Amino acid sequence: MAVVISLRPTDKRGGEILDDLGKQTSAVPEVSPDGTRQYHLDAPEATSFDSFDHMLDRIDPRWRDHVTTWRDT
Repeated sequence: MAVVISLRPTDKRGGEILDDLGKQTSAVPEVSPDGTRQYHLDAPEATSFDSFDHMLDRIDPRWRDHVTTWRDT
């Protein structure tokens, strides 16, 4: 089963947070013109799905003020 997580920065800080996330994970997102980063995770990687939240919390505990999320399974 594939999982898609989309993260979109809503301001400059959001972009910085997602850049930092990119440095901490091996998942490579597709980036759309509006800046949304879509991560396509296969079943084995899906366990790391929730780890995105933990990594984002470590980068900035208020990341939800700067990034919107969307998930689909």
